[in-house]
Amino acid sequence: MVREHLLYHNPNHPLFKISEEVLEKWKVTNLEDNEWSSEHCRQILKSMKYVLCEKLGFCGNTNNYYMPQNSYINQVLENKHGLPITLAIIYESIGRRLGINCEPISSPAHFLLRFSEGRKPHNTSYYIDVFNKGEIIRSSRCMFSHGRDEHQERPTYQRATALEVIERMANNLEVALRDHGQTNGGITLMKSVLEFLVLVTPQDLTTIVYLARLYMSYNMDTSRLEKLITSREFQSPEQAQRVLNMLRGYEAHIKYNKVNLFNQVV
Repeated sequence: MVREHLLYHNPNHPLFKISEEVLEKWKVTNLEDNEWSSEHCRQILKSMKYVLCEKLGFCGNTNNYYMPQNSYINQVLENKHGLPITLAIIYESIGRRLGINCEPISSPAHFLLRFSEGRKPHNTSYYIDVFNKGEIIRSSRCMFSHGRDEHQERPTYQRATALEVIERMANNLEVALRDHGQTNGGITLMKSVLEFLVLVTPQDLTTIVYLARLYMSYNMDTSRLEKLITSREFQSPEQAQRVLNMLRGYEAHIKYNKVNLFNQVV
């Protein structure tokens, strides 16, 4: 639909001279730069904003921000509402297929896309807020600059890596499941999310504690978590040992109850 809109309004755009082989490559390869001039980039972005945000209605789910469904890309594609990060992933993916390089920016306050006009060296950068219907924000007006005067140095955020994006998505889903995921398989999903976070953030003892408490609350096997803790070196060995002691105490308690139950039956 974006290409159709672009073709109608800009039939001479160089995108339409690109081979299918190259277009297929862009689907699975991160772009290091834009493929077009500033003017041609703006034409594509204009078509993207119209089709995705105005015609199809992609925007942030402000009414039910913390619902787990906002973190599932398949449901965001269907419902057209989601979190800043899921909407940005969709927007970036479409832009990349059209030769536009939008950098995912994972700031503490918000998840945005950064676009630099034309090809390197770039002169002007903007932020795209897909959550707010694709609003284009100049760097000087960006929320990163809130509370700073024009003479203060603004924070510079590097392009988020794939691992950082996945970690943030998993953290968002964990928060959502704590509020809304206690039924309809929510516990199983929470277990999967926490186990995944333990894999991608191996030094995060807070996540390990959450997972340990979930295991213990629902009488799940904790032996693999014990092995994981003993096989890693943590920045806080004392805290890791406390978690390990908690798990071993739980296992001892379970074994004691089983022995007592067996004796009562006999």
